[in-house]
Amino acid sequence: MNRVETFAAIGKRLANSRYTILVVIAAAAVLYTWRLGEAPAAVSNDEAHFAFHGYALATTGRDLNGVRLPLFVEMIDPLLPDVPGTAYWQPFLFYLTAASLKVFPFDEWSIRVPVVLVALSSVALLYAVVFETYRTRWLATVAALLLAMTPSWFVMGRQGIDYICPAPFVLAWLWCLTRFLHTRQIPVLACAGVLLAATALTHISGWALVPVLTAVTLGTLAYRRLLQPRAAVAFACGLAVPAMAVFLWLLFHPGVMRELVARYGLVEDARWSSEAARSALSPTQRLSLYWDYFNPSFLFFAGGSHPTQTTSTAGVFLLPFAVLLPAGLRACYVRPRPVMPAVICGFVTAPLAVVLVLGALSDYSIGRVITLVPFGVLIAAHGIYWLCENRRRGTITLSLLAIVLPLQFASFLHDYFGEYQVRAAARFDALNTKAVADFVMTRAEQASVPLVYLSDDDRDSKAVRWRFHLWKAGREELWAKTRYFGVAPATDDVPAGSLLVFFHQDARAASLLDTGRYSAVGEFSHPSGDPASIVLLRH
Repeated sequence: MNRVETFAAIGKRLANSRYTILVVIAAAAVLYTWRLGEAPAAVSNDEAHFAFHGYALATTGRDLNGVRLPLFVEMIDPLLPDVPGTAYWQPFLFYLTAASLKVFPFDEWSIRVPVVLVALSSVALLYAVVFETYRTRWLATVAALLLAMTPSWFVMGRQGIDYICPAPFVLAWLWCLTRFLHTRQIPVLACAGVLLAATALTHISGWALVPVLTAVTLGTLAYRRLLQPRAAVAFACGLAVPAMAVFLWLLFHPGVMRELVARYGLVEDARWSSEAARSALSPTQRLSLYWDYFNPSFLFFAGGSHPTQTTSTAGVFLLPFAVLLPAGLRACYVRPRPVMPAVICGFVTAPLAVVLVLGALSDYSIGRVITLVPFGVLIAAHGIYWLCENRRRGTITLSLLAIVLPLQFASFLHDYFGEYQVRAAARFDALNTKAVADFVMTRAEQASVPLVYLSDDDRDSKAVRWRFHLWKAGREELWAKTRYFGVAPATDDVPAGSLLVFFHQDARAASLLDTGRYSAVGEFSHPSGDPASIVLLRH
């Protein structure tokens, strides 16, 4: 046995320990929570929405709209609470955030902890799926490690938004399906149905995942000649449990379903007509967009075009996946496993709903197709298993990849916690709301501030983050003094001493300065040095 094979054998023995996965998850927990309040660099609009509705649920049992224990949460403008919202979001993360805020203080890191738990639980569930499939702990541990070290998973697993929330339900469904293929236990298949249907309550993409993965389940059972009446009934009953709860709630809230489908252009609605028009693509363009999600540049090099979902210095997966994914697909043909056709179907259909429904609005990013990541890791794990069977060539290949993978991940982390936070800060918060809020709070301690006006362009994104930073500091009185400039009295009636907050490029700020009745008392930039906002004082 040569030296490479010796090291591989030692690593394999260590990974076969049942406690190694606990070490992997503990190490991932440290890494995923490191500087959680500082990276991402700013609270995003969506994070603030989840924070406030979660806080309201934690303290009153109702959301900000006064709905008790809602199944879908209506997004409202916090400065205009009486104006109906135009979007409903799935409840899963709201309740997780409420649980977090029951234990932890209201802060950036505490509203991100639930998503970290979702990411880590998915790592554990992927371990369970691989172990159930191969009955080898070392491969399950390696697969869990690969998921934890995947750049897109790390980026999305530290943001307090719900993109990643379908993943643990999908992996739990896959474990149940794998278990049934091995044991033929009917109750396990019923559990698979419950978990799959519950995916629709985690993120809007779950509404597409449920029918697609239902078809995958039935196709897998039919291919294995296991689609017997008892199995079909058990799976259908499992699906029906969450579906009935959703149906009954929508029955008493009939406007919710229309809002959900109108937002994505599935029915005509004037409020969303421009969005639907922008999403329109020809069949050829949609096919091209579908390919973009499997383009090597997207998967292994750049990771997409959305700066809050990729650092652009690494792809969705690390570079070794460029070898492991093709190897896994090849292995599925030469050394098939019962569940692998379902995994491949999940991988290739992950972008389908986004391409068909959102079209040009899909933003060529990993967020809405996040289930592509764990399915891709499962395929890569199958590739590792196959390469290991080829003693000499496979061992050398995997040893080289084992060197490249941690080195690239370390480089990714260095950029993520460094320059990436500078590059992405403006996209997370174009106003630099935290700096403005700190300035206004300090000024309010030094002099009376009758009112604070926020310019009404992009109003919801601004107001909800503004409220977050004021509430975090315990300055609710300043929130009570906040108004929109667009719905304020005439300019001459703005009380003396009031502060007006504008984006730096807002032409209205320049026109007010020209009147001589206002002066600029604060200008703020992003960490990159680009101008962000300006604060005016009414004389």
